[in-house]
Amino acid sequence: MQKPQLLIVDDEERIREGLQLVLEPMGLEVVCAGSAEEGLEALQSHSINIILMDLYLPGMNGIEALERIVRDHPQIPCIMISGQGGIADAVRAVQLGAFDFIEKPVQPNRLAVTIEKALRHHKILNELKAHRDEIRREWQLVGSCPAMKKLKAEISRSAPSTGWVLIEGENGTGKELVARLIHEESARRDQPFIRLNSAALPTELVESELFGHEAGAFTGATKRRKGKLEQAHEGTLFLDEVADMDLAAQAKLLRALGTGEVERVGGSEILHVDVRLVCATNRNLRAEVDAGRFREDLYFRICVIPIAVPALRDRNGDILELAEHFLARCCAENGRPPLQLEADARRVLQEHQWPGNVRELRNLMERLAIMHPTNIVSAEGLYNYLPPAGPSSALGAGTPRGEQAALADEDLGPAPAAGHAAPDADSESSALLKERLEEAEKKIIEDVLQRWGWNVTRAAEELGVDRATLHRRTRRLGVQRPRPDASD
Repeated sequence: MQKPQLLIVDDEERIREGLQLVLEPMGLEVVCAGSAEEGLEALQSHSINIILMDLYLPGMNGIEALERIVRDHPQIPCIMISGQGGIADAVRAVQLGAFDFIEKPVQPNRLAVTIEKALRHHKILNELKAHRDEIRREWQLVGSCPAMKKLKAEISRSAPSTGWVLIEGENGTGKELVARLIHEESARRDQPFIRLNSAALPTELVESELFGHEAGAFTGATKRRKGKLEQAHEGTLFLDEVADMDLAAQAKLLRALGTGEVERVGGSEILHVDVRLVCATNRNLRAEVDAGRFREDLYFRICVIPIAVPALRDRNGDILELAEHFLARCCAENGRPPLQLEADARRVLQEHQWPGNVRELRNLMERLAIMHPTNIVSAEGLYNYLPPAGPSSALGAGTPRGEQAALADEDLGPAPAAGHAAPDADSESSALLKERLEEAEKKIIEDVLQRWGWNVTRAAEELGVDRATLHRRTRRLGVQRPRPDASD
């Protein structure tokens, strides 16, 4: 295991040698420099973990070098030492970003404790940087269609501001991703990003989650707990599914947001919070206001910057780019060679309606990366992994994939699958195939409608189509509900 590297910057050789004798037995690899200029050069040629630098140096002094180090190498802790400085110098050095200040002559025990803390600090900062880099790789917007270009431009314009954001879009479109990108591109990026899903909480716990509670505030509250608003202080609070929040909680949230004051449940202390709010919903929030299920004043308070995230079916040009991105990532994560999508499989992906949006596509690619036996994915192979209730399959579980293809949207024609007529088949074969597909489609629709007591809404949900599409198909195929007195 490589030893941590410590850089000593001091113009007195005897001090450098003395410190080296003390530090090397601590398991450190010591690099020495006689001036600030030499020290800055050493940072470029070595993997320095910690710096021990004199405050007063010939040429560029320690304060000037410290400013450069904090600017260019913020993850490396710098300990300043001096035999001439006083409290004012120590305060100034720490204010500029020094990890600590030690007076000469340096006491070995004091130095050892400080270095141990600095190394832990360096490790934490590196882990945090690696975590953020991973987040940036994971949380990225893929796509270049006009709708995505517009979305990216809106994020870039809104992120640096202090305005609150309302993100609207269907489930699975990536609303949380947009919220995280807004946070990462804002001045609050180094502060917490706190998420609260209003739909996942019982009504009676929303207030405790938002504002926190004191010990004994209610049954089960055994100790004090910070609320999400308090946790997000100086950062971003992401309220997902905000339309599901109880009206009483909405009123209290509105007051807290307006005053910046929070009071824990069961407490009397007033806490001041500075939070940027980003909300998301899969509903039409304006319609929820009109229906009396969402406060109008809260709606106008949070909807400073409205951002709409497009459904995947509205960005068809991005489907293959997203599929390739997710497939490559999922193959790498699962330690297998990249999979190749054949042309007919690509066509299936583009014709699928993706009711689950980007989330559904990502899950499908992960399923392929884990379960597909070969490195080539054809349309026939892809059908084995498509969700049974998706619009391109339009069937419940257990229905053969050949029959699922028959329920592709009538405007698009049947989805391609193994065994379908080839493009150059003669007209008689094509007519026969079409007749058989329509017979299969009619039988499937009749079975589903009968199973749901001819409830069109429920049947359409199982088939993965909307009511209007199902009505069109029943009329075209001649599907009719039997009369009560009709025999089987």
